[in-house]
Amino acid sequence: MRLSALALGALLTQAAHAAPAFAPPPKPGPAIRKPAAVTWSAESLSVFADALLADKAGDLEKAHDFYRRMSSDDKLVPAVLYNSADVLRRMERYKDAIELYKKYLEAAPDASDRADVGKLIARLEATPPILTIDGDDPGAVIYVDGILVGPSPQTIQVTPGKHAVDRIGPTSYDHDHIDVKPLDVRHLQTSSSSKEETGNVVLSGGGAIRYSGSWRDGDRDSGFMWKLNGRMDFAPGRYSTQLLGRDYACSPLAFEVPKGPGVTFVFVDAPNADDEKRGGCVQINVKVKKVAFPR
Repeated sequence: MRLSALALGALLTQAAHAAPAFAPPPKPGPAIRKPAAVTWSAESLSVFADALLADKAGDLEKAHDFYRRMSSDDKLVPAVLYNSADVLRRMERYKDAIELYKKYLEAAPDASDRADVGKLIARLEATPPILTIDGDDPGAVIYVDGILVGPSPQTIQVTPGKHAVDRIGPTSYDHDHIDVKPLDVRHLQTSSSSKEETGNVVLSGGGAIRYSGSWRDGDRDSGFMWKLNGRMDFAPGRYSTQLLGRDYACSPLAFEVPKGPGVTFVFVDAPNADDEKRGGCVQINVKVKKVAFPR
């Protein structure tokens, strides 16, 4: 099936609008290729044909390598630039694809598909950030912004901006704060040997909370030690504390630890965290969930 750049862009837009929170990245879509130019040398025509054969066989790396072998003059021919960009797009190397699509527009000022390619570039430039989250502990589960994504590993799209990523295993824990932009590709990897933690409560802070660390309730020497973005041991019961041990939040951080085995995940978010800069306290939202590990 042959699609124009405009039709492909529409498919990408529909996929973006239909995607649920933290969905896997959508597939790049089918190939759109341009034919060879009759003015090329026999050598360039042969290399171009090899590139097309490799592309159609699904070997995109090989196809891209063939396009790079074209002579220095033929590399700048619009058909080569376009097809190279299309291969890179389907390899999900969007930044490189955008660069070649722009070179195609420079090399083909009278091309009939200039408007379509321009729209495709704009849509590719708006590609949401992609995260791959994994680690050594095969029994871990992943939360992003307090929402369960699923068992590790995961590759997902997120919105541009700040996010909190928690990877919780039966005997491991890791927390990351990230700030991502469109087209970013991040790999967050945890070594369970270096992040070994037990404890039945995980306390995590949302991406808007700029602080981390520990504090004590009550007596400095004997009070309970809290850890934001940490894992602790709690007896069953109701707990309350001032987040970060000071007048940062407008209300106490309160939650209940149920009886029985398992891990309780407490996620604290602060949608108006910037209010602290203006001298006010920060409103916090608290979500409490029981962690279910894969069997």
